[in-house]
Amino acid sequence: MKPIVLVLFVAAGAFAAPSVVLNEYSENELPRSNSLTERAFGLIDGGDVNIHILNLQAVLKDLSERDPRSQALAFGQTLGVLVDLATGIPGDSCASAALINAYAAGVKSGNFSGFRSVLYNFVHQLASNLKLIVKLASNPASVRFSTGPSGNCLGSGRSYQFEAAWDAILSSSSSSRSNNVGATITALSLPPVAQVLEAAGESTSHLLRAVASGYDASAAAASASKALLRAVERIQL
Repeated sequence: MKPIVLVLFVAAGAFAAPSVVLNEYSENELPRSNSLTERAFGLIDGGDVNIHILNLQAVLKDLSERDPRSQALAFGQTLGVLVDLATGIPGDSCASAALINAYAAGVKSGNFSGFRSVLYNFVHQLASNLKLIVKLASNPASVRFSTGPSGNCLGSGRSYQFEAAWDAILSSSSSSRSNNVGATITALSLPPVAQVLEAAGESTSHLLRAVASGYDASAAAASASKALLRAVERIQL
């Protein structure tokens, strides 16, 4: 398990590809919380979480205690993972796999012309699916027997260019649940997506704080969705 944890720690710095510019908040705007991601993951039934996901939770907790940019990545990735774990029956990894493959192809060819539409689709799906976290926090029974988001792609998104994607992520640095979460965390670590999460960091932190505190998170989820959609519209590739 150590190589996975170490790779994710190194990848924490993989925020900005030189061609991507986004900055919507000052360094003092993101609230610090040593237990915010941990409390949010408390919504999930621990009996349904394997060792891979437990390791990832520990990494995200550590990341959330660092600088504001690292916090923004930790908050956004936590939300993405919670979406995957919210439903009793997993969905698929179609959107994440498509994003990873499109980015890896762009790095290889130097042509990102087809990447933008895939990026929009991924972020729009994430924004739309935040409502699953609200349901999990307010009424766990409402999602316990439901099925997660599905993109109906070939192989349910189980085949994606993991190694090529992580090579790109690192080079820019100064069972089905495991597959879904692995694809999601990889997609959320890609430099353009990390920039979206950075720009939306204030709103995603408010959403995590609401669900972790047991408050009605509907308004916070709507605000976070809008922030993510605004951020992806401003991405320059």
